[in-house]
Amino acid sequence: MNHLQQAATEPLEQLRTIIQSIRAEGNIFEHYVQSGAGVHVRHILDYYHALQNGLSSGHIDYNSRRRGSAVESDPLVAVQIIDRLVLWDNIPDNQANRAVTIDSEISCEVTCPCTFESTAGREFLYIIDHSVHHIAHISLLLRQCNFKLDQRFGLAPGTASYLRDKETPVNAEANLCVQ
Repeated sequence: MNHLQQAATEPLEQLRTIIQSIRAEGNIFEHYVQSGAGVHVRHILDYYHALQNGLSSGHIDYNSRRRGSAVESDPLVAVQIIDRLVLWDNIPDNQANRAVTIDSEISCEVTCPCTFESTAGREFLYIIDHSVHHIAHISLLLRQCNFKLDQRFGLAPGTASYLRDKETPVNAEANLCVQ
């Protein structure tokens, strides 16, 4: 597994851990549905699906969503989807610079779908950052319900590197991530 694949899997692993913790705690309605965590999970998975579906055709449609789907209310369905996405052999090392087009709405005031040019690697980076952002929201929502979570969930990769470097002397060889 290359670095990009590993990085794209990390948010999914965090989501799985959060959902499994909610299921183990037992108050699924309050912590998954009522808190809004399920809607954020569905939103994250929608973007992974858009990327997965679009890479084969070279066109990624981020406007394609599954609002109101079972993922929002049933954490078991979410975990099943996460498990499939984690096993997805998403991008070979030599394909990160492959050109793709993306569709996305750009305005909340008017309907304005736009098409942009990008690369597969850039869209993986977007999915990772987007997922981290929503996991941070999920973490905040659950903490408001007095739910205990790992403090690293929703932490941006750059922040995690900064904190690691502050904790121990920098070991250039151990911390080097070469593409």
